[in-house]
Amino acid sequence: MSEVKITHLITEKRNQKTMGLDEMSISSFLKVMNEEDSTVAESVKKALPEIEEAVKHIIEALNNNGRLIYIRLTLRLLQMKL
Repeated sequence: MSEVKITHLITEKRNQKTMGLDEMSISSFLKVMNEEDSTVAESVKKALPEIEEAVKHIIEALNNNGRLIYIRLTLRLLQMKL
């Protein structure tokens, strides 16, 4: 299997559409978040070849008594004051 390249990923780049979320009305906030969420499926579709390659590596590792360690990081995007 070929090596999976990840150096081109821009997942940590600031999104200009979501700047100032804390200053938006609730309606605007929800609209922006919904619009951004709607882009996920197309992004995943474009990445399917890389995802397939990653899954193949995972399967190979598991078949050779390897492990898959999944770490999820959650960032607080907005701190709401009640």
